[in-house]
Amino acid sequence: MGREVIGSAADGWVRLLGYYRGVLMVLYSVAALFFLALGFYEWQRIDANTDAMARLCQQVGAACGGSAAINPLEEILAIRDHSRKSLLLIVLASFIVTSTLLHLMVNRARRHYLSLQRLASLQEDIIAERTRELKESNADLHREVLERRQREEELRIAGAVFESAAEAIFVTDAANCIVRVNPAFTVLTGYTAAEVLGRDPALLKSGRHNAEFYAGMWAELRECGHWEGEIWNRHKNGDIMVEWLSISKVVGQRGVAQYLAIFHDITRRKADEDLLRHRAHHDVLTDLPNRSLFYDRLQSTFNQAKRYRRIFALLQVDLDRFKEVNDTLGHAAGDQLLVEAARRLTSCVREADTVARLGGDEFALILSDMASEDEAEQVAYRAVQLLAEPYHLDAGTASISGSVGIALYPQHGQDSEQLMKNADSAMYTAKTGGRNAYRIYAPLQHAANRQGDLL
Repeated sequence: MGREVIGSAADGWVRLLGYYRGVLMVLYSVAALFFLALGFYEWQRIDANTDAMARLCQQVGAACGGSAAINPLEEILAIRDHSRKSLLLIVLASFIVTSTLLHLMVNRARRHYLSLQRLASLQEDIIAERTRELKESNADLHREVLERRQREEELRIAGAVFESAAEAIFVTDAANCIVRVNPAFTVLTGYTAAEVLGRDPALLKSGRHNAEFYAGMWAELRECGHWEGEIWNRHKNGDIMVEWLSISKVVGQRGVAQYLAIFHDITRRKADEDLLRHRAHHDVLTDLPNRSLFYDRLQSTFNQAKRYRRIFALLQVDLDRFKEVNDTLGHAAGDQLLVEAARRLTSCVREADTVARLGGDEFALILSDMASEDEAEQVAYRAVQLLAEPYHLDAGTASISGSVGIALYPQHGQDSEQLMKNADSAMYTAKTGGRNAYRIYAPLQHAANRQGDLL
């Protein structure tokens, strides 16, 4: 308020002094009038003094005889004229000096107030600039406060998500030591935060993955900053868990890398998927590979044998008089017999071989990577023997037999379809020849080839 009043007064003076020539003329006029009045007054006083002295001289001269009064009067008039001239010079000099002083004083005051005005203007500019900078600083500060509040809110939400997430989360530092875990981590792994902080996540290893697996994981993390996949880990109690793990590389403000790992237990889902996959490719009753999986394995075996010049055998098996068991003992007994027949056929082959149920009472065997063709006959002979043994079922004892047809690669077919056809042809030959026997596929012109029969 005071600065505004002072500024207004200064502005008024400056505006007034802006007309300094007019002001000077007024001051000159006032000074002139003053000195004129003063000169006039002194002029009158000199005249009055001269007149008084003249009268005095006349009186003195009259008293002295009259002649003595001339010379003193002339001298008095001369003194008057001299005083008048001195007065004029003094008045004129005083006027000139006073006018000069007034001019200098007014001009200096004008320059002073103009300097004050420039200073005030400069001060106003500085204040305006400082005010603008202060407003910008306040705006930046306001934005920074808002951004900080937003970050704090995001951190609060992230912290809430971290603590309440159903997935297990843990964070490791650049040395791959655990620095933070969430409650779900303890639930899924059995380890509390105090037990794992500062330790390597390798404590969760199940031993099912080799060094190449982890080397590939770290290579992808370094190259892409992210890795995701299925991993087998071990619970604190020793149970094996299948987890879906996602690891991301996080670089902090100082360039320090940390790793954020999120995983959830998919053991049950994995088991369900394996069960569905198993059911999709295995017979529900006997748990043997079904027709779809059998064809896949046959094609795979055929490709391997063709590439590495190996031999293998395809055996087609059909149960004799199975329909009689269903008709006399019931379908439940028939199912029980099929399960037992599958078990007996499986016992005839190696673990690397395949026994499949193609449907009904039809089975097929793939004997891969045989050392000699005689192995196929030995398996067929053993299968016919076992299938002919009595079946002790819940509904009673049943006796059936089996007919087996054999086709060998490469002499009996150059593709899987031809092998299937020829093995099936050999099996029907065994059936029409009296059943309870095996036959090796032989073209008509080679009908004298070896054939097995159980009498």
